[in-house]
Amino acid sequence: MVLDSLAAQLGVRKLRFGSEENLTRLLGVTRGAVSILGLVNDSNHQVELWLDRQVWEDTLFLCHPLVNTATLVLLKETMEEFLRLTGHIVLFLIRLKVGFPSERWLVGNPFPGLFING
Repeated sequence: MVLDSLAAQLGVRKLRFGSEENLTRLLGVTRGAVSILGLVNDSNHQVELWLDRQVWEDTLFLCHPLVNTATLVLLKETMEEFLRLTGHIVLFLIRLKVGFPSERWLVGNPFPGLFING
């Protein structure tokens, strides 16, 4: 239900997980090892990075180093530098509670002064 609501607000018909082929082609990862660090392989900027605003507010990020047999803990500053170097921007989702079970999401970049493309 939440994904359907989010899909509607993003203007897409359906949200789904990426195929194995697309994960490998675009991010250089397999299912189970999808990681923000895969953006290093997206030199043509075909992948958009959408994060829940609450996740971005944290100071530490846990992510796979392109395989799911390990987990890295990165400082937010390190993540910002990584994104700057790859040229990716952060687009934010903000969950707005409007009464259970309904939820709405504010989508886009409501904070234009916050770290966008260097």
